[in-house]
Amino acid sequence: MVKVNPSPKTTSKVRHRGVRLLRLAKHSLTSVTTSKGFDFEGLTRTLEPILWELSFNRLKKLSKLINRIIIEKYGKKPNLSSGVDRTLNEEEIRKLFAAFTSEKYRLLFGLQLALALRISEIAALNIQDIDFNRRTATIYEEKTKKRYEKLIPLELFNRLIAWIDLNKLQIRKSGGYVWFSEGNCQKKRQCSHNTKDYLRKVFKEAVKRAGLDSIYAKSKDGNPLYRIATHSMRKTGITMMSRALNGDLFKLMAYSGHKDMKSLQSYVHVDKKNEVDPLIDRVFSSKANLNELKKYFEKG
Repeated sequence: MVKVNPSPKTTSKVRHRGVRLLRLAKHSLTSVTTSKGFDFEGLTRTLEPILWELSFNRLKKLSKLINRIIIEKYGKKPNLSSGVDRTLNEEEIRKLFAAFTSEKYRLLFGLQLALALRISEIAALNIQDIDFNRRTATIYEEKTKKRYEKLIPLELFNRLIAWIDLNKLQIRKSGGYVWFSEGNCQKKRQCSHNTKDYLRKVFKEAVKRAGLDSIYAKSKDGNPLYRIATHSMRKTGITMMSRALNGDLFKLMAYSGHKDMKSLQSYVHVDKKNEVDPLIDRVFSSKANLNELKKYFEKG
């Protein structure tokens, strides 16, 4: 293998660029300190051209450094929901759906559960996103800014068709949004659709009526944090599918839309008491495994 050395011209360019950046950095640090104190706005203005000169890898390193300083200085933000089961069991799902005041919200949150959607994704469902021949919905994912298809369960699909057929005029007035706002929609030429904040309010009221409004902690501002929230529907849907797939994480990623295992695993809840503990006797009480364990006891 032939080793290629950089030309003197290239080395000179790199050295010159490094010196220029160093001078700019020194100038930035001296210029942001005024007689009145530290000028943060001045710092951001002078640092920006330096950051634009840096490569992707160096920006990542700088980002890690800033995050480390934040954690060391202010401490890591506590995850208050860590260890809290925020999914719904079958009985809780039954109670919740009985507490919704209309078929519209039972259908809406039923689709959110079955398709494991975020509240913003189900709120934005438009009639143009639905393929009636293939029984699919194209979902716009806010985080990745991408669109992906989801198959709608047959029972919910039939209910969705009935809802659209019954409310064609209102849906047309709302610009094709399936979940139009009911307020005076019949009389207006145009009407809005339900926002994610409004749907959170509807969900919260149903949770309260169902007696599922338990609080697991309080926020830094003293506001109560409820165990069951709209995102619980996505978590529950992913957990239910995980059990059906026997923990096959690759298939589960295709269903949930997650891009990495780490993000996905935080959504899956394992019921230790009912799913893990019963396996202990089954695995370690079989004759073959018991004989293997006896050998270790005999050695002791």
